[in-house]
Amino acid sequence: MTYLVLLIFICSEISVCSTGITTRGREFRVSEGQSVELPCYVDDLQDEAAVVWKRGDEILFVDEESAVEDQRFQLHRDHNNFTLIIERVEPYDTATYICSITSPEQSIKHHLQVNVPPSAVISPDSHPLLVNVGENVLIKCIGSGNPTPVVAWSRKDGAMPKNVVTKNGQLRILKITNADSGVYQCSASNDVSSAYESIEVVVQSGSSRTHEPCEFLLFHLYSLRQFLCAVCTVISSLYSLLVFASLEVLKYPVA
Repeated sequence: MTYLVLLIFICSEISVCSTGITTRGREFRVSEGQSVELPCYVDDLQDEAAVVWKRGDEILFVDEESAVEDQRFQLHRDHNNFTLIIERVEPYDTATYICSITSPEQSIKHHLQVNVPPSAVISPDSHPLLVNVGENVLIKCIGSGNPTPVVAWSRKDGAMPKNVVTKNGQLRILKITNADSGVYQCSASNDVSSAYESIEVVVQSGSSRTHEPCEFLLFHLYSLRQFLCAVCTVISSLYSLLVFASLEVLKYPVA
């Protein structure tokens, strides 16, 4: 009798003898497009108890009844194992998934991270990028993926110039010189892989902006207008002078 009372006391103090969820929460890392199974084993589930799966605060399943329209989410029950299956995972499936029972109240958390290969996009999209000596040049590289990739710049044909500043995916070349011409490469890297994009920078000598034809044309049209106005002024002055001379001749006719 003493041993029975002692056993009951021990079982009431430790979880081994109590009913509830025996699965431990885990972290799952899967690639985009794959499927994942999140287990939840309940030992000695009581008749009045319900098993609830949630994504954050959003209810996905109550027992085997679905609460979402997304058919990628399925619940597979094998006796007391309530496994949440997500097919063809997408980046937005990255979240915390909670399996809980209502009696006794208990829950576990699985953390799902969907890995997405990185990509890199360079702006401006010019091939090559033409700039003038002495200009300040700004080139941006935007990296995307999951986990968020780390973006870095390098120069393919040599060391980075001393007048280059890189920060937050931006490449700044201050007061660019002819020696700064070359191919600059952006890399975006995360736990999945790395992606690379490059841009060629060509430094033009002189101050003419051959890549801005509209500004060049407007300048010369303005100069032509000024010239024509000056010609018109001269002609008008000559005409006035001739008219005045004619009037003077008529005023004093020759005898």
